[in-house]
Amino acid sequence: MPISRKQVRQLCSPDEYEVYSASLRTRLPQLPPTELHTYIQRARDLIRPGPKGARAARKFRRTPRKRDLLCGALSRFEGRLVTLAREKAHPGTGTPK
Repeated sequence: MPISRKQVRQLCSPDEYEVYSASLRTRLPQLPPTELHTYIQRARDLIRPGPKGARAARKFRRTPRKRDLLCGALSRFEGRLVTLAREKAHPGTGTPK
């Protein structure tokens, strides 16, 4: 079931929402590889909290929708990075502008 940006904003913290919104069609194609790497790391950190993560892990168990949203964002970032790597390896085979 699709979710509106308003619902995502209510569900996520400002940092989580920023990562999610960067993964959408309007911003994703504009991100250079360095920013993609940064967003990939941020998404991973939000999905798999570090040592202080027991409390955050419980929070994710209570909100599987948030975990799904951030996992989807991570997939889109990684997919875009793969696409850029292919275009760099084989110039001229990308999608026409």
